[in-house]
Amino acid sequence: WEKTPDVTKPGKTTGTVIVTYPDGSKDKVDVPVIIDNPTTPSDADKYTPEGQDVHTTPGVVPPAEKGIKNKDDMPSGTKYTWEKTPDVTKPGKTTGTVIVTYPDGSKDKVDVPVIIDNPTTPSDADKYTPEGQDVHTTPGVVPPAEKGIKNKDDMPSGTKYTWEKTPDVTKPGKTTGTVIVTYPDGSKDKVDVPVIIDNPTTPSDADKYT
Repeated sequence: WEKTPDVTKPGKTTGTVIVTYPDGSKDKVDVPVIIDNPTTPSDADKYTPEGQDVHTTPGVVPPAEKGIKNKDDMPSGTKYTWEKTPDVTKPGKTTGTVIVTYPDGSKDKVDVPVIIDNPTTPSDADKYTPEGQDVHTTPGVVPPAEKGIKNKDDMPSGTKYTWEKTPDVTKPGKTTGTVIVTYPDGSKDKVDVPVIIDNPTTPSDADKYT
């Protein structure tokens, strides 16, 4: 530069270039210099979305925005779409790609790990806990199995109770039976039940005569 251009502010100016050849001869050239207005950074330049694990179940594609950890830091009006929709056909782990589109039209891409959980529907046996209780009877009389369940009223309608291990009620004393609790969905629980065989009272003469 013979005349260095003034680049202190945006606009158009001129500089003069000296071209010096190998033999020492020279030329001068006027050069227009345009000082551009500095580019306003795009939203994509200003923001950095972070991916995070997303859990779902087979067949359910989660919303793309769920894969962005710092979504609350993004500007209002930001949109999230799957560029690469994750394969959620079966349990396991896969990856999807989320396109983050900012209000100014700029975009970012984020890879998102997607975990397809094995669906586990809790059975009635998982949800309920039957409690055993003492059952009194007399020799030779097997009590109904349901009598051995303390919280029978808390069990779902249609629950059935049977003896898996029928108590020995042949003589007075204490023994144990095992009740099978069968829920409406087919799941089962087992409960040990104390069974007391009471000594039958011998009737007195006053009981026998009037």
